Amino acid sequence: MSSIRLDSARKVFRGRDEVVAADSVSLLIEEGEFFVLVGPSGSGKTTLLRLIAGLEEADSGKIFLDDDDVTDLRPRDRDIAMVFQDYALYPQLSVRDNIGFGLKRRKVPKDRIQSKVTELAKMLELENLLDRKPGQLSGGQRQRVALARAIAREPRAFLMDEPLSNLDANLRASTRTQLAHLHQNLKTTTVFVTHDQVDAMSLGERVAVMRDGRFEQIDTPTELYENPASLFVAAFIGSPPINLFEAEIQNGNILIGDTIVSLGSKSLNDRADGRGLIIGIRPMDFEDHSYALDPNWPRITVDVLVRKSLGSETELTVAVDARPVHREDVASALSGAGFSADNLMEGIARDNAIFNVRAHAKTQAIAGSKWQIAFDPDRLYVFNRETGELECGPQ
Repeated sequence: MSSIRLDSARKVFRGRDEVVAADSVSLLIEEGEFFVLVGPSGSGKTTLLRLIAGLEEADSGKIFLDDDDVTDLRPRDRDIAMVFQDYALYPQLSVRDNIGFGLKRRKVPKDRIQSKVTELAKMLELENLLDRKPGQLSGGQRQRVALARAIAREPRAFLMDEPLSNLDANLRASTRTQLAHLHQNLKTTTVFVTHDQVDAMSLGERVAVMRDGRFEQIDTPTELYENPASLFVAAFIGSPPINLFEAEIQNGNILIGDTIVSLGSKSLNDRADGRGLIIGIRPMDFEDHSYALDPNWPRITVDVLVRKSLGSETELTVAVDARPVHREDVASALSGAGFSADNLMEGIARDNAIFNVRAHAKTQAIAGSKWQIAFDPDRLYVFNRETGELECGPQ
């Protein structure tokens, strides 16, 4: 296994419009690290993976495996294994032959190929499928065969491009668990591309959130969630997404509906009255007023639009008397994360912010009613309205 280093790698696609897919990207992926590239469609994550693989040629910059400059090497000379979204198996070959195909091309002795295939089939629970053809397998089984074939080569690094996208929810979850377990055992450097934040947050030791060919933030999953560097990252990371609204400082306070909330504990760079802010509150930092952990938490009155009982908790979609946020970066992040770029309820409360609330399972709030919800004021995120940068977060 090897470390991977990009030094000012740049890739531009030229046509009717010039698209900068990788904008002078520099990055170090440590040996043995599981590194995830995540972002909305068109953010450049797959292009970056293809640059590392050699499937795209960099316009400028360098790419290294350990200290070896591989910038001009052909893909087959980089000793990197790729796993694709569409499995890319040979339909005429059995599972056994698909797994051992790369070893056979490298003229590995037959007994060693057989031993390796048997070992990997046991590891990935493919033992009873070795004589089947890919057309006789489920999507999850085919993806495991593709993984086994990649692992068999014992490459310097794995590159995975949306390998779970074609799987249903249950298969996706189980394959995700298998991937995590495999990495713990193999410790092979892995670069994993996905648009799905659940994949990113579940698998990545570090995660890079990409936007317009650049890194918006690189950090651990916990830090991305707790301390997003920008409005884009805050809106992209989290399910349900963070609730956002516009507010202005007045005497060190903000107004949400008829409720005055003090920002006195927040360390803001500029406290001038009238300065515009964007405030964020995670859905799980709200609670039905009857179940609030602290009776002194601020309360706001909302219109309950939708109630979803999830067993251990209840998810409410509510309209709040607050100005919604209309910004390109927020729309792009929500769309990329699988949420509507507009208000979550088409045609409802267009002038009000729409919030998701994770409430107590026994909340009495029902759709069509007004209700009071409380929130922890120390869990507010405060963003600069002009730049989108985080000014301060939860205490």
